Amino acid sequence: MKISEYVGSQFRNPQGILGKIACFFMNRINKIQYNLVLNEIINKDNMRVLDIGYGNGYLIKNIYNKCKCDINGIDISEDMKENAIKRNKEGVLRNKINLEIGDVCNLHYEEESFDYVTSVNTIYFWDDMEKGLREIQGVLKQGGRFVNAIYSKEWLESLAYTKQGFKLYEIEEIAEKARQCGFSKVTIKNSKNKKSYIIICEKSK
Repeated sequence: MKISEYVGSQFRNPQGILGKIACFFMNRINKIQYNLVLNEIINKDNMRVLDIGYGNGYLIKNIYNKCKCDINGIDISEDMKENAIKRNKEGVLRNKINLEIGDVCNLHYEEESFDYVTSVNTIYFWDDMEKGLREIQGVLKQGGRFVNAIYSKEWLESLAYTKQGFKLYEIEEIAEKARQCGFSKVTIKNSKNKKSYIIICEKSK
């Protein structure tokens, strides 16, 4: 396996020391996207949030600090689960944060149980984008939102480590698929750097 391919695999499923390093750099590189996602979350009573691909729990901690709400998270990496629990010890001990191993294409939560679903740069690794979007649409409450952060296809194609294991999409391609999967309103927002985007998918009331 080429070095670039191995690095790419750590972004998909971080493991061991190199997985921790990969997540550290992801936290720094994705800071703009984390802030974009946080800005879209409006705190309210009895709010529930689901984070897809929580990694080392960086975004979850920021959501919890902002809202003190109930948060669930799924990720495919056992190593990252341990790290995320350590990072979010307070919320876990208070039974406000529940972190699990799981797959976006097979969510086991009750329908219409979350106000927000969040994800930062995980859609490239989903086995089936349509299946994942339909699963998310199903677990969102009426009026709930899926806030999905992503980089532009053009920028990702310029990176060596995205050549293997990444499914790259145009921004509008994801937005159109979300509409097809039942989201009533889809909004695209870009950052000042013109390479970071969030796609906000709302489930109609």
